[in-house]
Amino acid sequence: MKKILVLVAGLALLLSGCSGNRAGQAGQGGDAVIDRNAEIRMIYFRDSPTWDPHRSPATIDETMLFLAYDRLLHLDREGKVIPGAADRWELSPSGLSLHIREGLSFHDGTPLDAAAVKANLDRARTLPESVVRGDLASVTAVETEGTSTVVLRTGTSEVSLLGALTGRAGALISPKAFDDPSLGVNAAGSGMYQMVAHNPNIAATFQRFEKYWNPGAVQAAGIELRFVSDPAARVNALRSGQADIVYLDTDQISQVTDMGDVGVVSGGVAGAKVVQLNPDRVPALKDSRVRQALNYAIDRQGIINGVIFGKGTPAFQLYPEGHAAHSQEAEGRYPYDPEKARQLLTEAGYPDGFEFTVLAGVDSQVDLQAVQSQLAAVGVKIGIEVVTGNNGITRFWVEKAADALAFRIVAKADPGSTFAQYFLPSASNPGAVTSDAVVSLMKEQGGEQDQEKRASLHRSIANQVSEEPLSLLFLYSPQFGWATSDKVAGLRVPLVGMTTFDGVGVGR
Repeated sequence: MKKILVLVAGLALLLSGCSGNRAGQAGQGGDAVIDRNAEIRMIYFRDSPTWDPHRSPATIDETMLFLAYDRLLHLDREGKVIPGAADRWELSPSGLSLHIREGLSFHDGTPLDAAAVKANLDRARTLPESVVRGDLASVTAVETEGTSTVVLRTGTSEVSLLGALTGRAGALISPKAFDDPSLGVNAAGSGMYQMVAHNPNIAATFQRFEKYWNPGAVQAAGIELRFVSDPAARVNALRSGQADIVYLDTDQISQVTDMGDVGVVSGGVAGAKVVQLNPDRVPALKDSRVRQALNYAIDRQGIINGVIFGKGTPAFQLYPEGHAAHSQEAEGRYPYDPEKARQLLTEAGYPDGFEFTVLAGVDSQVDLQAVQSQLAAVGVKIGIEVVTGNNGITRFWVEKAADALAFRIVAKADPGSTFAQYFLPSASNPGAVTSDAVVSLMKEQGGEQDQEKRASLHRSIANQVSEEPLSLLFLYSPQFGWATSDKVAGLRVPLVGMTTFDGVGVGR
């Protein structure tokens, strides 16, 4: 652990408002008045693998994607579903009706009407490379009624659709861009800001979309977004006046806060740091006893104390205590017990352990070094391959060409959607690891209309995938954080989902 602490030390060098509002209570801007003619200079840790939201594989990319793409529905800061491009909706036994705001358009001038929404939903649920097909699996047909009403036919009242439509499944792309090969590089949305330039993995430039339906959400003239993987370099850029907002790795939050020279906006978000496994490439991982053994071999609290300076909690599931999908039975199921881990490995036929390699970005490298040491103590040897940009996601999820991937999951608003993504065969589950029990519970929750009964099923799923681990090896639930200059106002970290920049601006 001393080695880990030294490594960490070396690394130490996000509400709606109206124009001219006094936003000091909403962020770090003191009594500054937001200047809507100012640009926000922001640095994120990586570019999105693609700017096609139906193909973008990771929830964490939504922070960037949703600058350019509006969604049918939105989330408030507490995770409640609120109107977006659809200003109202009705659930019925036959499905979901959405009423689209009048007069909307995409950045390229294409009308955003019922026909465009239908085209988007049909694409999202049928595109072979769609990562959100699972979110829309219950939809059997999409119909239009006039120019402003869209009906999603399901045969049952699918409450899970509301949460799904706040994310990439509800993101709206200009139909003119569907078949444009440059869509992965050049966003074509209807959101708060229009992408006007993009140098992949380097920078992107956005300007305010003057026709956005909620002008109060767009508090800057534009956004200059840069992508920098080095965490220290991001903070140094802020300190030297080259940026207004920078993404913080979890291990930086305490350090930057203690230094006191910049603002820090942080908070817990549903999700977890994980190592995802692909048993198709590592036969030992096909045995659930082996996956249980790995869980017993991890000292989660030790990693939290030594790597992220206490800014997290041990994770055994994706939704935190207090959330309706949180299982008390799953909590603490795997105490640190190397002897139990060795016993299970022996029972499974691996008394001398086995080997595999984990891909890790810079933000997960130190986590993995701690895990590497802990697994070695029970005979399991892992190699760590540090990857940059989107190479890890591409190789593990898209190409299925890696044993494991260390990354951070940000849970979706609807637990059913999150569980479908990681616990059923999907683009985000390259080994298609699941179980009959999970498949049965997922089918049952999908058709349940009573909210409390559905929440109970979600808790059962969380408990099941803890008792019989699938592809996710849970490490800890970290805080999410941003460092800001004293001119930034309106930035908040939501309880569920990714940070969006509605209402965020720079003061005079």
